[in-house]
Amino acid sequence: MAPAPDPETANPATIDKYYELVNFEHEEDGQSVSSYLLKMKSYLDTLKCLGFDMPNKLDVSLILNSLNKDYDQFVQNYNMHSMEKTIAELHAMLKLHEKGIPKKAETLDVLTIKDGRIEKDKKKLQGAKGKDKGKIKLAYAPKPKIPPPPKR
Repeated sequence: MAPAPDPETANPATIDKYYELVNFEHEEDGQSVSSYLLKMKSYLDTLKCLGFDMPNKLDVSLILNSLNKDYDQFVQNYNMHSMEKTIAELHAMLKLHEKGIPKKAETLDVLTIKDGRIEKDKKKLQGAKGKDKGKIKLAYAPKPKIPPPPKR
């Protein structure tokens, strides 16, 4: 973790931006890694403008530690090979890794929960409603059941 600015001597804006950066996480599944890195880079640039310059190694470490679990394999490889890259190089590597991450399948609304009860999707319910409408008719004719042959 990066050394925090001294609360007694540092500018309050510097302290606020530092803690925003440290607590910022890549949680949103739909958010691209590019937009996330741009946000992190803007935090780092703001800190630099406020007079709190961190080494590149700490910047990269903060970015890697705040990535979500989809990037765990990437972070492990990065740390194992002790790559020391700039943020721009890291950005390019993360974009390549993001392309290889499989998309998550959307979950269908088969069951919805309302007021503590599970209700089936109403679109799938079809059939007879009202008086004397008859039984629900199947779209296909089921096979007749053939009894097994008698034992001898």
